[in-house]
Amino acid sequence: MLRVFTILLFVSFLFFSCVKKGEIVLQDEKVKDLKVSFSSENLDKNHLAFIGKEEIKIVPVSIVGGFNIKVKKNTIFSKKVFDLYSIQDSNSVAYFQKIDLFQAALKAEKLIGLKSKFLNVSFQDSIATMFFQEGFDKRIIESNKNREGLLFTFSDQLNVEFCPKRANKDSIKKTTSIVISDWLNGKVNVECVFDLRKTAQFLSLQKSFDLLGSKNLALNYYLNPVSNLLEPFVSYTAQKTQDAIETKLLTEQKVVERLVMNSTEIEFLQNELKEHIYSSNFPSLKKIEAADSISGLLSCLDITGFNEYFEKVDTGYLLKSKNTIINKAVIIPAGSKIHFNSGDQVDFQSKGFIVSKSPVFFNGSQGDLIKVISTDSTGMGIHVINAGTYSQINYTEFSNQSNLKYGNWSLPSAVTFYESPVKIDHSYFINNQSEDGLNLFRSYPFEVSNTTFKNTFSDAFDADFSDGTLTNCNFINAGNDAIDISGSIIVVKGCVFDKVADKALSAGEDSKMTVDSIKIDGASLAVVAKDLSKVIISNSEILNSEVVYCAFQKKQEFGPSTIVANNVTFTEFKEENLIEEKSTLKVDGEKIHNYRDDVRKYLYGNEFGKETVK
Repeated sequence: MLRVFTILLFVSFLFFSCVKKGEIVLQDEKVKDLKVSFSSENLDKNHLAFIGKEEIKIVPVSIVGGFNIKVKKNTIFSKKVFDLYSIQDSNSVAYFQKIDLFQAALKAEKLIGLKSKFLNVSFQDSIATMFFQEGFDKRIIESNKNREGLLFTFSDQLNVEFCPKRANKDSIKKTTSIVISDWLNGKVNVECVFDLRKTAQFLSLQKSFDLLGSKNLALNYYLNPVSNLLEPFVSYTAQKTQDAIETKLLTEQKVVERLVMNSTEIEFLQNELKEHIYSSNFPSLKKIEAADSISGLLSCLDITGFNEYFEKVDTGYLLKSKNTIINKAVIIPAGSKIHFNSGDQVDFQSKGFIVSKSPVFFNGSQGDLIKVISTDSTGMGIHVINAGTYSQINYTEFSNQSNLKYGNWSLPSAVTFYESPVKIDHSYFINNQSEDGLNLFRSYPFEVSNTTFKNTFSDAFDADFSDGTLTNCNFINAGNDAIDISGSIIVVKGCVFDKVADKALSAGEDSKMTVDSIKIDGASLAVVAKDLSKVIISNSEILNSEVVYCAFQKKQEFGPSTIVANNVTFTEFKEENLIEEKSTLKVDGEKIHNYRDDVRKYLYGNEFGKETVK
């Protein structure tokens, strides 16, 4: 006879009080119910969950210490996959609270942290306490403001937990496995495999929380597709397996000597987490004294191209020639400054490109631009990765470039700044045949002014998790979006948009865009807010656009969106607005109520807008 469990998960801001050892009571006045029914002998089949009257399909699987739940066609707690672990006593509660705080601390440090929480669970007539932890899928990456990449665990071999749909899973697994094996066998340095700064920061936090080497915390790994390096993250497990990577990391000299936790950092974390639900249980973090000396790092990629084309001067490095043909990969190591001067011309041929881990300074002048071109249309652009400090681009033209494709290393843009703030003024991005003309990723603050984006194959400007300003810029003939942001806060002022095939302004994934004094002439969709984003537009003019305003929710893990328009004129349009129910449009203080339930059908059935070209 099948034993049937009925699980009632009470979710919200919870706090615990221990009545006696082994007995835990959850108390809260605002409680949401999630009911899940399934058979213990038939777990790996489709079942139903109920949130109020809403039915959600799930597939529960038994794991050591609890259940793994996969959600179909919807999300629960904004997640498609999660684990539920049983809690035995008050000591377990204290341990899980510490893990929850640790994950929050990782997020505060802009490292990868998992979503977790406590749930009160009713099994028919008995009540138990369970620990919720998000599972492996792309939402781990997106919620931590990273680009989709390989997620894996490791024992004696690499075990893929998630791989982006567009990636070649077998190829990436093979290449990554070889690199890890070479490092484990002493053939390559740790800095060639891991983002050493983030790895040391992660392990410093873990050690400070007294969780380093914990028997129930497993290391997992993310292959960052932008840096092409690994970053660790941690998850609770009731049954930890031996991990050769973790074992070696904890004894790696270049890692160990970079572990540090000073009083300033501890104070920062305490302040960041002071509103956390378990802040009263914040552990006494251990200080970690900085090492007396730190080993230098080697360049892991071939830098012969750098030495071939650049020469050292007092201020850093300059091109050896005013007119330079680059027909190979040029990798610039960290720790310097790279200067380009007025009149310099770089012609990328035969799939040549530059990746710089140092800041770059393009010092052009009016009437004497720096030009970055590709006469054979194979150039793969310039990409500044993990430079950390400001780069500057003045009076420079980037034209006829494609996106980077170098082995398994692929970037979507002609010009990229990743974790590298930048100021761009009086520059041009023209005729670039890439998914993004300019992509800023985790690069803040940024400033782009008096700059023209023209004839971009797809999106002209793309900012992911980057905050900054665009002032007095021109966007002409964009193949898809003109400005596309995700998880960012930006100000757009005095810009002009002419002939945009898809969206002139697109804010997504909990972004905020403030727009003033712009003109849009000829866009499929003029102003778009999606997925918990807000666009405030004032003192602007919109002409010849199919749809003026559009607000909706695309991704289940986010929510409805908002557009606020003040003193905006618009003429010659097909639809004044496409506003999904629960999203909001306010025009000159008046809320617009003509909602549509088919917004996504119009957009992604391509009656309006254009399918993104990748």
